[in-house]
This record gives sequence, structure tokens and C-alpha cells, in this order.
Amino acid sequence: MKQTQRHNGIIELVKQQGYVSTEELVEHFSVSPQTIRRDLNELAGAKPDPAPSWRCGAAFQFG
Repeated sequence: MKQTQRHNGIIELVKQQGYVSTEELVEHFSVSPQTIRRDLNELAGAKPDPAPSWRCGAAFQFG
């Protein structure tokens, strides 16, 4: 799976569930925790829609 597809998948999961843990993302996408952290850091820096914001901690959600 390409990075862009994974980013879109992460966004969709967060929209559907309200929040998602790093562990869940690792299992869902079959990638390493480091890959998920990199993806989340990139998503946190890219804000195409000013309304959503990321909260980081044990899980991630739109604020």
C-alpha cells in the first residue's frame, strides 16, 4: 500500500471511529509503529481542512 493510500485510510478510520490507537493502525495497515508515527506526523502537518485538528497521545482523534 502506498503512503497516500495509507494516509487516506487513517483519515477515514479516524472519521468513522472518532479516535484510533497507534496499535490499531499498526495492525490494520500491517506496518511498523515507526511508519504509523511518521504518517501521523505528516498528517498533523498537512491541514487541507481548517476544521479538523489532530490530538496526539495514546490514540488519535479529530479535535
